[in-house]
Amino acid sequence: MLNSEAVIEFLGCVPLLQRLPSSSLRRIAQVVIVKHYDPQEYVVREGEAGNGIYFIWEGEAEVSGYIHADEHNRPEFQLKRYDYFGNADLLTASNEQCNLLQSKSIWSAEQTVETCPLVESILHLEPIEVNIFKGITLPEAPQFGKVFGGQFIGQALAAASKTVDSLKIVHSLHAYFLLIGDLEIPIIYHVHRVRDGNSFATRRIDAIQKGKVVFTMIASFQKEELGFDHQLPSMPAVPDPELLLSMEDLRERRLTDPRLPRTYRNKVATTKFNPWPIEIRFCEPSNSTNYDKRPASLRYWFRAKGKLSDDEALHRCVVAYTSDLIFLNVSLNPHRAKGLKTTSISLDHSIWFHRPIKADEWLLFVVSFINSSSLLLLYLLFDMKHHFIVLQILSPTAYNGRGFVSGQMFNRKGEPSVNGGKREVEDRNGRRVLLPAGEANTRLPSSSLRKIAQVVTARHYDPQEYVVREGEAGNGIYFIWEGEAEVSGYFHTDELNCSEFQLSVMTILAMLTCLLLPHEHCSLLNSKSIWNSEQTLETFSLVQRILHLDSIEVNIFRGITLPDTPHYGKVFGGQFIGQALAAASKTVDSLKAAHSLHAHFLLVGDLKIPITYNVHRVCDGNSFATRKIDAIQKGIVVFTMTASFQKEDLGFDHQLPSMPAVPDPELLISMEDLRETCLANPLVPRTYRDKVATAKSIPWPIEIRLCDPNHLTNYDKRPASLKYWFKSKGKLCDDEALHRCVAAYVSDHITLNVSLNPHRRKGLNTSSASLSHSMWFHRSIRADEWLLFSIWSPTAYNARGLVSGQMFNRKGELVASITQEGLIRKAATPPSTHVSSKL
Repeated sequence: MLNSEAVIEFLGCVPLLQRLPSSSLRRIAQVVIVKHYDPQEYVVREGEAGNGIYFIWEGEAEVSGYIHADEHNRPEFQLKRYDYFGNADLLTASNEQCNLLQSKSIWSAEQTVETCPLVESILHLEPIEVNIFKGITLPEAPQFGKVFGGQFIGQALAAASKTVDSLKIVHSLHAYFLLIGDLEIPIIYHVHRVRDGNSFATRRIDAIQKGKVVFTMIASFQKEELGFDHQLPSMPAVPDPELLLSMEDLRERRLTDPRLPRTYRNKVATTKFNPWPIEIRFCEPSNSTNYDKRPASLRYWFRAKGKLSDDEALHRCVVAYTSDLIFLNVSLNPHRAKGLKTTSISLDHSIWFHRPIKADEWLLFVVSFINSSSLLLLYLLFDMKHHFIVLQILSPTAYNGRGFVSGQMFNRKGEPSVNGGKREVEDRNGRRVLLPAGEANTRLPSSSLRKIAQVVTARHYDPQEYVVREGEAGNGIYFIWEGEAEVSGYFHTDELNCSEFQLSVMTILAMLTCLLLPHEHCSLLNSKSIWNSEQTLETFSLVQRILHLDSIEVNIFRGITLPDTPHYGKVFGGQFIGQALAAASKTVDSLKAAHSLHAHFLLVGDLKIPITYNVHRVCDGNSFATRKIDAIQKGIVVFTMTASFQKEDLGFDHQLPSMPAVPDPELLISMEDLRETCLANPLVPRTYRDKVATAKSIPWPIEIRLCDPNHLTNYDKRPASLKYWFKSKGKLCDDEALHRCVAAYVSDHITLNVSLNPHRRKGLNTSSASLSHSMWFHRSIRADEWLLFSIWSPTAYNARGLVSGQMFNRKGELVASITQEGLIRKAATPPSTHVSSKL
């Protein structure tokens, strides 16, 4: 007798069934029959009706037949586990049990789209084909002249959820908004099955309109399992939602409140009010207007209007949908002033889910300043009488035309459920940021580009004028600045000249303008390093050599793991992040610097094999560029990352968290001295000292000074936090991209271990692996000068730990924020380093 959970899990892996509601899978699991067949036995013959639809649980089957009457039977198809066959008419039949394969909604087998709550209808998708879904913007759905960002996130997550088995639930997502969505056009969601494992699955989703990708997201799913459990933040005290005004009542009060300016009341009265599918109640309703400067924080309750279907995936999609509401407006609060006009669009969005969620029951979403970290905290509040959500948002920083908001979610027991991070763009002058496709190739160091810019000369050519004729040496290398040129020639002497190539920049102009790089300066196109044209690779600092890549082809780079560099029997995660960011940086122009990255670790990297980085140019615009980077070994993607780049821009500037009070790095001892102190300290257990003494000491390319040198043994339970100063060993070349790559490299060091601190004890063996990693760069960074890395772990649950961190320079400026989620499991025996997959 098969276990019902095992049957449900199996059915959830069958592509035909993944689009069905989980309730349908449970009902199918109750009526399927197990049948066994011997080798060479026929299951069904051609012409027979068969008994239904067959799903292969174990073994293999062969479909054989013939095309012509005089041919013998021959194999046509090989069927294996998760494949299915049977009478195709049964897929649309209404008799017996096969009607379970039909559903009018992807969320419920009992309800239709018309009878379910509005937010559930918004998140409904029409399955077009395996891995392809269609969504629309309903007329009654929230609109802001464009597709609401939360709709993209919620629908994309819904599409991904319908390509994994129902026992795997999303635990993290990272999204990028590329182009503005058109309200009148359906959205096609194409799901790419990046990775499927026993415990985890990874999906990348592209939202397409008019043949262009307008939104992209990567999401990871996990099967429930036991693990460590802790949390640091507690739920803030807020009024109950029954005591607060609804949005409708609040709007009516604003129309008659004499304390508000008449112009503002008239604007409220004339603005069309579309009821939201989410009920919202602000915790602190005030008489302020959009003109009033106020703290960068906000709190409100919300819940889905109506009872949602009982599908955990749907509830997480609703939370994802709501998570985009009012985010960016909070980062504008400290800068509001009468007459100030602003525009804003979302750039990227991240969410981490920790515990089960009921989006039609009490939830609290809070952003607050906790333990030197600015976080968005969402609380889930369970109450049988009232079903709302409370949301408090606080913006830690804004700079360079961008606002940054991050957050977490908790249930009413005080358990964290969701973390979120988001960055958006702001423009003082009312400009819209569009991201058209483009092409660039900047594999050379930025110093080489500056030198080339000094020696090129502009040449202008009239229509039909020859730039260079066949057989002529020419004067150097020509780069087309403006206009269009044609390469013409002939194959045979009796042929007329014919067009062979079209060299085009942007538009066809009557006049052609070229930049000429003379022969004597063409050596500038050669460089022994992607970071510096003056130095050779051998003279670089160690971290600069680690991050060096060979340019194989346009968009393709190769990196290696140097001997005697940090590793743990596998490629260090920071090396993947730093090298991938380096590869992406060399495909955008040098005036654009990375401002965010979102990475997923899929497989363990092999130390002995080079890593090929394949860069996909997702989007290029005047101000922004987006890249997707795949790290490949043995033909398999082992790591994937998406990064966004921005040209420097003027914008609002604020920062809430202040740098923690810690000793100066000069007053702290180095890791080498700390190791010697540990060996000589009789208070440290002998077993630990022996372990330190026998461990191979690999010199780190980064100098690290722990602020609390008492972090010594693996046996001591301690707070889930850590602070240390770091800088590269040796002077780095003056390239902003390199400094951000070094910071990204360091950001994975010791980070996940912090989530284990509250659970440490003597004899406890653990295994851990990074799952996802996000980083936002706020301000210019110098990685060869001291930076403070403050790390803390807000929660661990379901064998996953979440860690957040912030990097400050010595001026106290917040230069970067990091959030990482990793797998942390208890191990009965010391974990082996010879594993093939993190999943």
